[in-house]
Amino acid sequence: MKNDGGSFVQDGKLGWVDFPTVTGGKGDPKNTTGNPGQYMSISSKASAEEQATAKKYFANGILTDTEVTAWIDSGAVPIVTGIEDQLAKTADKDFLGYVYTLAKDAPNFQQSWDQALSPTAAEALLNNIDQLFTKSITPAQFASNMNATLGQ
Repeated sequence: MKNDGGSFVQDGKLGWVDFPTVTGGKGDPKNTTGNPGQYMSISSKASAEEQATAKKYFANGILTDTEVTAWIDSGAVPIVTGIEDQLAKTADKDFLGYVYTLAKDAPNFQQSWDQALSPTAAEALLNNIDQLFTKSITPAQFASNMNATLGQ
C-alpha cells in the first residue's frame, strides 16, 4: 500500500479497524484470516530433505536481518517475531505495529482462500466474489460456479 497507494496512504487517509464481532457469535475475535503480513509455508508432502532445505532457505535467505529491514522499510511486516523495536522506529509504526500484533497474537491464522487454491480456482473465486457482491449472480450460482472448479 505504501508503494502503490499514492496520496491516499501518504496523506494519512489510510485507516483500519478490527472486523466487527457479532453479539452471540461463535469463535474467537482474535482469530484472523487473510494476508495482513507475509507468510511462508512448507508443504506437508515435502520430504524431510526438502523441508530442511526450505527451512535453511528461510533462515539464511529471506529472513536475514538485511531482508527483515528491507521488508520493514518497504512498509511490510516480515514473518518474524521480536521486531517490535524496529517497527516502532518507522514512520508507519501505528499500522505496521497493528498488523504485526494482529498476526502475532492470533490463536488461529488462516491464509486467504484464494492463496490456498490453484491459480485457476483462485481466479474463478475472485471473479465470482466480484459477481456475487455486485449481485450479478446469486449465492447458489456462486456455489455452483466454485464447485465447477474442483480438481482444477
